[in-house]
Amino acid sequence: NSKTGYYYNKERSNRYIFGGLDGIGKKLYEKYQLEKVNIKKGDVVIEIGSNIGELTHYISKFNPFIYALDIEQRALDCLVLNCSNYKKIRAKKIAIWNRSGLLSFDSKLNEASSSLLFSKNSKKNLNLQTVKAMTLDQFFLENKIQKAKLVKVEAEGGEPEILEGASRALKTIEFISLD
Repeated sequence: NSKTGYYYNKERSNRYIFGGLDGIGKKLYEKYQLEKVNIKKGDVVIEIGSNIGELTHYISKFNPFIYALDIEQRALDCLVLNCSNYKKIRAKKIAIWNRSGLLSFDSKLNEASSSLLFSKNSKKNLNLQTVKAMTLDQFFLENKIQKAKLVKVEAEGGEPEILEGASRALKTIEFISLD
């Protein structure tokens, strides 16, 4: 916790000294070139890999409904605190992937680089956790999403797998931002 936001470790919070949560959110907004998306009230934004909510917090000022999804519960706990003044948000621990079920992931929370992609041959230095997974198509169906203005994906190299599970959803998404 600091005066500019909630973080899960001291090292992560150090990057917020200049500009705070909003400053980092604005930098991410510009990095993903989201000013071209023109997010406005009533739009649906799905943020896959939302971490502690830097971008979520910044995008909330445009008044969309935001689904903030991440595989790390501690990161989502911080996101909920960081975005507590914004009520049109649903934070959920889930992996969006090319199949459903329980999946293992290598938890690297302190580096903000947890990933479903890891070498199964290398058990060294892995911090394996499990998370419920579903496809983006299933997520749209379960949440009755008919149209999304933006789907932002930060999946530590798993972006192609996410898109594999989105054949129907892709037809209803106006903008996709991949990192």
